[in-house]
Amino acid sequence: MALLIGINRTDKELIVTLTQMYEDAMAELRQQIQEELRPQIQAEMLQQGTEIGEKQATLRLINNLLQVRFGEGDRALAEIVDKIASVSSEEFVPLLLQLSRKELLARFGSKEEAE
Repeated sequence: MALLIGINRTDKELIVTLTQMYEDAMAELRQQIQEELRPQIQAEMLQQGTEIGEKQATLRLINNLLQVRFGEGDRALAEIVDKIASVSSEEFVPLLLQLSRKELLARFGSKEEAE
C-alpha cells in the first residue's frame, strides 16, 4: 500500500475496500470452480483407476498363463507381455493356450528372440 501515499484518506479507504472485495470475489470464484470441477475430476480419476486396474489384471492373466504353460523365469516371454496385452483378450487367450513358445515369440517378439 506504499503507492497510496499521495492519495487522500477517503480514496485510500475506497481502494482498500475494493481490493478486499476483489480478493473475496476471487476466493469465492476459485471455490465455486473447485466445487463445479470436483465431480468431473473424481469421474476422471475413477476412469483412470479403472483402466489401470484392468491393465494390471490383463498383465497378471498373461503372466499366469505363460507361467503355467512355460514355467517361471523365461525372460524372452516376459519381454513380450506388453505386446500381447495390446490385443484383445478374445484374441490373446487362445494364442497363449495354443501357440508354442517359439510361435509366440515369432508373433509378438523380435526374430532374434524366436530363434
